[in-house]
Amino acid sequence: MIGARAELNDLLDQAAEMGEYVLECRDVGHIWKDWTVARLRHGFEQTMRCSQCGTERVRFIDPEGYIDSSHYRYPDGYLVHGLGRLTVDHRAALRLELLQRSA
Repeated sequence: MIGARAELNDLLDQAAEMGEYVLECRDVGHIWKDWTVARLRHGFEQTMRCSQCGTERVRFIDPEGYIDSSHYRYPDGYLVHGLGRLTVDHRAALRLELLQRSA
């Protein structure tokens, strides 16, 4: 339990430095508005950008329209360092941080 408490405290310390848009995207998801497409030798590269936090999603799509692979590029301050993939409890803590700022 001590490890979980230390993890949560570390998360809250980092959340205090996050912008509201980052917290909002982590809570309800990204708003993919801006996107570009590049024709590749064997398909397409589509890059989408979140209009709120600036995260980019890059997808490589084959000539038939199937997604071969994808990855994200995150702006500074988006990732939570030292925790890996966030749990339901971590997400709840980030959501609460956003709500407390907005109230």
